[in-house]
Amino acid sequence: MAPVVEIVYIPSSEAYRKDPSLLNGLCEYTKNAKGCLGVYHGIQREDKKTLYLVVVWESVEAHYELINDKVIYPQLQEVLKPCVEGGSLHVLNMFHVPLSASPASALNAPVTSFVHIYKLGAGRSFKDVQPNLDQITTGVRHVQGAHGGAYGKLVERDEYVMLTGWDSVEIHLKALNDEKVIVDAAAALRESQSEHTIKHVALTVYYKYQG
Repeated sequence: MAPVVEIVYIPSSEAYRKDPSLLNGLCEYTKNAKGCLGVYHGIQREDKKTLYLVVVWESVEAHYELINDKVIYPQLQEVLKPCVEGGSLHVLNMFHVPLSASPASALNAPVTSFVHIYKLGAGRSFKDVQPNLDQITTGVRHVQGAHGGAYGKLVERDEYVMLTGWDSVEIHLKALNDEKVIVDAAAALRESQSEHTIKHVALTVYYKYQG
């Protein structure tokens, strides 16, 4: 059974961008939390500002157990504040994604792409785009410089995230134009009138998920 991935989009502080080890205290405690399988973080390549915190959990309940710890969790929030622009945690976008497959190859690649589908076109449902996501995550296995992928629906709301791993951003962008299986699936996503973003992060591996 594939795990659940917690993803947090964070407007990063200049202090974190200068010294990512500011996040080590939070990462170390999270690593040792019950049910934690992996911890990653890094800055989005496109805006050079958004911090992505990615934690692999055995289940969403494992993370909720940590969140509900009235002693430890507030301490972790205090540790996180210096890494956040303005120090306010209200700007965080945190969600959980039960995945279709192991994310190990995507998270441990030199670059991880995050496709986030925020909204589907009128009259569309997940069953309309799921074949395209399957097509991409299966097709990348045969693309040189790609490292596999996985996708899933958010626990919190009707949105979807797909992770794929790449040797570089350039190889991914080339595949979007040259690899038929990816080109066709991406075109189908556009035709579905989905609102989605494609971002890239060279994740720092704090605690490697082995899958």
